[in-house]
Amino acid sequence: MNRRTFITSTCAATVGLVSVPSRIDGDLTEGRGPPGVAWRRTYDEFGVGSIVPAHDDDYVLVNSRHRTADADVPVRVVTIDQSGAVRQRQTINPDVPEDARRARTDVIRTDAGYAVGTGPWFATLDPEFSVTTTGFAADVEANSTTYLAELPDGIAVASELVWSDRIATRVFGFDSDGNLRWSRTYDEGNNRTLTFLLAGPDGGLVVGGPGGGGPWLASIAADGSERWKTNPDDVPDGVGVDATVAGDDGFVLAGPSSMVRLTTAREIEWQRSYDAFPEASFGKVAPTADGGYVVAVTTGLDRVGIVRTDAQGRLQWSYEYAVVDEGAVYLTDVVEHAPGEYLLVGTRRDSREGLAMLLSGAETPPPTPTPTPTPTPLPLDPDTATPSPTETAASTTTPGFGIGTALAGLAGLAGGWFARRR
Repeated sequence: MNRRTFITSTCAATVGLVSVPSRIDGDLTEGRGPPGVAWRRTYDEFGVGSIVPAHDDDYVLVNSRHRTADADVPVRVVTIDQSGAVRQRQTINPDVPEDARRARTDVIRTDAGYAVGTGPWFATLDPEFSVTTTGFAADVEANSTTYLAELPDGIAVASELVWSDRIATRVFGFDSDGNLRWSRTYDEGNNRTLTFLLAGPDGGLVVGGPGGGGPWLASIAADGSERWKTNPDDVPDGVGVDATVAGDDGFVLAGPSSMVRLTTAREIEWQRSYDAFPEASFGKVAPTADGGYVVAVTTGLDRVGIVRTDAQGRLQWSYEYAVVDEGAVYLTDVVEHAPGEYLLVGTRRDSREGLAMLLSGAETPPPTPTPTPTPTPLPLDPDTATPSPTETAASTTTPGFGIGTALAGLAGLAGGWFARRR
C-alpha cells in the first residue's frame, strides 16, 4: 500500500464581494428568482478542473491539466472552505509513463474519502488526503478527458484517447486493492467523445458523451459486463455534453440549451429546450436538493449563464453573470452549495488561474451586462486549448500556490496554512 502524507506549505488568500453585470431571462416561479454573487476567488497556478463536496462542509478541488501541457505537472488536490479559502492540499506525482500523465484530472468523493485520476491511473485518498491505494492500466494509451466513479468494491476510471481522426473512450474497473479487473473500449466509427461517467441508479455505470450523430451511452455492470448501449434518436442538438443521475430509475442528459430525461430502459420521459442564451456553448448540470437541476453554460468569453429547472425540467429562471472583469474563462464545473446557492469553478484562458464564484439567493442579482463579442465555440474538453500569454491587471496573486481577488480579508494561520477569511 502506497501512502503519502500531505505537504504543508503556506499560501495567501483574499476574498471580495463582487458586483458583476448580468442579464435576466426566464420564468420566475414560486417566488424564486436568480441569485446574486456572494464572493469570487482566483487561484494562481491552479486551474480548477473539477469540484466535489467534502465529507464536512468544505469542498475538494482538483487542478485542471490538459494533454498539451507539460507532462510533469502533478495532480494537485485542494480543500476550500465555504468562503473559498484554501484549507488543505496534496500534491501527487503519478509513477506512470509520460504519455499517461498528460490527461485531464477528475476527483470524486467516496465512502472512505476521495479518489483522483488522470488517464488510466487513479489514487484513493483518506479524508486527510493521504494516498491509500493506487491503480494503473499499464500499456493503455490515454491523453485527454478522465472521469471516475465508485464501484461497490473498487473504482471505475473512464479515459479518452484522441487521435488526429477519431476519439475513443475506454472504461476500466479496479478492485479495492488497485488491481485491474476489466476494461471496455468504445470506438465504433463515429467519435466516442467522453463527457460523463455516472454511478448508475441500478448499481452499475453509465458512460457516454456526444457522438458523430448525437449522444452515445452505454451501461456497464459492476463486473464489467455490458448491459446495453444506445444512440438516442430525436433529441435536441448538443444534448450529452454532461449528465447526472435522476432519481432511482434514470438520468438526465444536458446540453447548452436542452435537457432530456432517459429511463434505465432507454425511454425518453421528457425533453425540454430553452432559448435563454442563444449563443450558449458547453454546459454542466448538477442536481439540486429539491429534485430539480441547475445547468451552467458558457455564454461569452467572460460570461456564464445559469438555468434553474424543476424536477421535470421546466424552466424556473435563467440569468447571465460576468465571471471576470476582463479576459476570458473556461467553465469546468458547478455544484449546489446549499439550497438556492450554486458554486461555479473554472480556469482563466490567459493566465491559467483557477477561479470559484458563489451565487447566493441572499444576494441581489447584479445589473444587465454590457454586450461582449460572441465566443468562439469551446471544445468539449476546454483544457485542450492553448492559453494566450496575456495577464490581467484586475487581480493580485501570490506566486506558487496563492489566491487573489480584488479585496483582501484578514490573515490567520491554521494548521501550517495561511488562509484569509472575509
